[in-house]
Amino acid sequence: MSGIIEYVCTRQDHQLPEDVASPVVAFSGCWGYCPAGRAEGHDWRETGGRTLATVREWMSRPGPGRRASS
Repeated sequence: MSGIIEYVCTRQDHQLPEDVASPVVAFSGCWGYCPAGRAEGHDWRETGGRTLATVREWMSRPGPGRRASS
């Protein structure tokens, strides 16, 4: 697998205020990004092949070691 995120989970109950420690999960031979880091129950949407930083920016997620602003 490459380091490119091919899918993003948009399931409402997987959208946490901050990412879990490992928000990148394997899906269909590719990488998927789920803020909750859950193994199942996703609502996947294709990203077109983006970096983790780009996906986090799209979803207004803080980067590693940063907290979401209040």
